Amino acid sequence: MRTHAITILRGYFEHVDVPCAVPGKKDHGDVDCLVAGFKGDKKHERYFEILREAFNTRYAYSVGEEERCCMFFAVPSPEEGSSEGDKRAYIQIDVQVCRNAKMFDWERQRLGYASLPSMILGSVGHPLGLTKNPDGLFLRVPGLDKVDCNGSLILLTQDWIQLLKFFGVDIDMYGKFQSEDESE
Repeated sequence: MRTHAITILRGYFEHVDVPCAVPGKKDHGDVDCLVAGFKGDKKHERYFEILREAFNTRYAYSVGEEERCCMFFAVPSPEEGSSEGDKRAYIQIDVQVCRNAKMFDWERQRLGYASLPSMILGSVGHPLGLTKNPDGLFLRVPGLDKVDCNGSLILLTQDWIQLLKFFGVDIDMYGKFQSEDESE
């Protein structure tokens, strides 16, 4: 189903990826996709309906802003029903839209191996006033963050390699974990 989802999405988006999960993480059978650069009409309602039809499902919903949303599709399994008679099994395909191609790699890295960056920033970065979000790595201005959270952020980088180097992560080893335990 992963290959099927990627094939459909590549027909409509310039950038498509299924971010890698931490090896050994339990698979719940869903397919998580990240996309950017819709090739047609930019209106969210339009590409949501196009994808719903392309995935051949009536079970779908979308949340979020137009160019930064997440769409969820329950797609009929390629297998013909189940042992319970004519009930059909479904596979969930989640499609997160990245607002622009420039941020696609940042978002892809942020979503894949999610526990490593969160762990680093949680234990080391947060006490130093650092925040990582879909827009980049930021320095929080103490005191101002209580008055104007977004206004208190100073952008440090939107480059994933720079973030890893800043925290002293071995770039050659990053992404080569064999298990969830190794990533911690």
